[in-house]
Amino acid sequence: MNETMRKSVDVEQRGWADIKRLLGDLSNGTLEGKFDDDDAQREGYDLFARTWQYSNGKPAKLELKVEEENPNRNFFIEMWSNKAFGRQKPGWAVTLKADWLLYYFLTDKSLYVIPAAGLWRWLFGGDGEAGSIVNYRQIRQRKSKQRNVTCGHLVPIGHVYRHVKFAEYRLVDGGWRLISDFDCDFYEKYQVMAEWNNDWEQPERQSN
Repeated sequence: MNETMRKSVDVEQRGWADIKRLLGDLSNGTLEGKFDDDDAQREGYDLFARTWQYSNGKPAKLELKVEEENPNRNFFIEMWSNKAFGRQKPGWAVTLKADWLLYYFLTDKSLYVIPAAGLWRWLFGGDGEAGSIVNYRQIRQRKSKQRNVTCGHLVPIGHVYRHVKFAEYRLVDGGWRLISDFDCDFYEKYQVMAEWNNDWEQPERQSN
């Protein structure tokens, strides 16, 4: 395992350590980790809940994404895990098949619980219509040195919430707080275009 992969695994493990108690509560203690389950990974999910609060108590497949920091309040929508010709591999946004996307940032201890089907429809459209992803320029990830050419779109969290409602939880003083739920006016709270992180190529600012 190379240094980049080791760091990625470490970040994911630290994130999992933070959020597993909350997810246990949201699943009524029925959560199962599927990180090493080949069948689950092929089907595009990391966790399985036999009962899930946000699915009206029904079973749910959950995909977990963990990033170390988020200074500019963006999601990185990964389109290519590797865009290098001859070694092409689609990113998680393309292969997403789970019921829910869990997006967690380590430094600000924020977890976003996002309905995957709603996110997919907004990003990629359907019935002959283009999705909103075309409004955000594709960039290459440069947070760490790696052989893979990882590419995706920086999409402000507020833009996603305006079209795809989700819940945000934050770990504060060792306890989880619900910051915004599906019916809160979250978008107005975060309707800001922040300074872009120097670790990324600067995309063009979007009006929508």
